[in-house]
Amino acid sequence: MDVNALAKKLCEHGVPLEQWGKGGAKTLDDLAIELLIGKSELVKNGAGLLRLVRTVTVTVRFIDGKRVLQLKEDRQVFKNSKEVQRELQASIVEKLKPGEDPVIAAERALYNFGIKERLPLIVERKKVQGPTPSQLYPGIKTRSETHPFEVYLSRPLFNPDGYVEKQDDCTVYFVWSEVK
Repeated sequence: MDVNALAKKLCEHGVPLEQWGKGGAKTLDDLAIELLIGKSELVKNGAGLLRLVRTVTVTVRFIDGKRVLQLKEDRQVFKNSKEVQRELQASIVEKLKPGEDPVIAAERALYNFGIKERLPLIVERKKVQGPTPSQLYPGIKTRSETHPFEVYLSRPLFNPDGYVEKQDDCTVYFVWSEVK
């Protein structure tokens, strides 16, 4: 869907596009790209529109003697030097591609993170949230479906200094914290 057709569809459903791209809200182009590459879907929901988002989360842990360490996202540094800190329960959050199996997406997330070998994934129960008003796209509700996984690193894969993931628009820094 091109941006003009998307804007028309959103306006027909009363979505306040004038609020987009301000504060923490994303832009119309951001949603168009997200829809184009399949990171979300936009469907009719009663009289409004619903953004469907499917993700996997991977909690990365390491057992160091009697301590259990969990990898946490420390911060994201964007190309424009803006820094964002998020409080995530899991170590890694990755959106599923259209039709992608959650296990494959979790393995892809670990691979993108720098872990090239296949590790045994502990599968947890799927979580569904929403629909709730979207913070990113005012005027649209979002329903998210999350497939959580957990993985334990072996000693050779453990980096005590944490990890850095370079993405197209930002660099993400990860650090270890002790699980209490």
